[in-house]
Amino acid sequence: MLLSKLPLHVVARGPRQDGTFNVMFRVRKDRPRDWPSSIPIPFDRRRGNLSDPAEVSRILADAAKLTERLERERAGEKGDRPDAGTMPAVAAAWQASWEGDIRPRTQEAYRKSLRPLLAWSSVLRHPPVALLTLPQILTFLAGYKDRPAQQAALRRCLSAMLSFARAHGIIDTHPLGVPVRIKRARMQRKRAVDLWDAKITQAYADEADRLGWRGLANMLHLMWETSADATDVVTWRNGANLPPDRDVIDYTRGKTGERCVIPISAALAARLRKFGLMLVTDPAGRPYKAECIKSDNQRGGHFRVLRKRIIDAGGPSRVLDHLRHSAVTDALTKGAKLEHLPSLTAHRGEQMVEAIYSQMTEAQARAVQIARGIID
Repeated sequence: MLLSKLPLHVVARGPRQDGTFNVMFRVRKDRPRDWPSSIPIPFDRRRGNLSDPAEVSRILADAAKLTERLERERAGEKGDRPDAGTMPAVAAAWQASWEGDIRPRTQEAYRKSLRPLLAWSSVLRHPPVALLTLPQILTFLAGYKDRPAQQAALRRCLSAMLSFARAHGIIDTHPLGVPVRIKRARMQRKRAVDLWDAKITQAYADEADRLGWRGLANMLHLMWETSADATDVVTWRNGANLPPDRDVIDYTRGKTGERCVIPISAALAARLRKFGLMLVTDPAGRPYKAECIKSDNQRGGHFRVLRKRIIDAGGPSRVLDHLRHSAVTDALTKGAKLEHLPSLTAHRGEQMVEAIYSQMTEAQARAVQIARGIID
């Protein structure tokens, strides 16, 4: 690594799998007003390859520029205070309009993307967004070409913010425009669905109980019996979603707004009524936050700890999100009609259920061959 000693304020996190680093100019103390907490460097053609002399030179040059500017602003000079029409001002007005119009989960994703966008604006000394050009934007986005998911998220966030600016007369034309899109590979499932069954679900839940993670065990049981998303399950409460006089889960699915009343086993209902207010909690007994990416990550981390224990004991590896698919497939395999399954999955029709959630199994193929008379 050529950059053996990092200059002041320069932080390199990593390495990634390809040996590159995430290099940031970070200011922790005495940060001037409107100065971002971290700025990605180098400003152009950013890859984080600290073995490349040219890239290291650009990192050092950009760090020197930022250090000089930081000292100037700390000394009390006006520096780059964002005025009306600049990206910080537009971003603040845009965020103020989110309440009631944008789902909380989407708001959190936008906030995450706004940080590097505002850092980029700061590097450019906060020009009015009306002066941003398409080549400038595409050059910035090209710095994230090795991270296509983040690149696409930044593009969506910037496009949405500029659409807000155009709707409010801040800009006349949208520099990105509707036709401009980042080319992305066709979405494919990262891994094949490894189907759960009742026995595997019980094994994972039993291990969670042994660890004292009763809330996580509740989630596994509920996802298996109701075929609900984890993001819905973590919102359920005793009394509201689990009525005191009926062994059912009564909820409205977050994605579709469809109400669903799903019977559950008496054993699970009795277990849940003894648990507390929230039917699902983290290992410390705290509820997960609904519509929260951070909670999603925490929940995934907790499950990975549980899965490692199962694998170390010789058990099967499974993916939490595949519980929903597995419950649908289990219902189909045991004779449920496809047109009835939206009452379980809270979809408006069976097309999504058939295309996404039902998986082809050997048992289903065997039933088809028996019906054809090919096998007994």
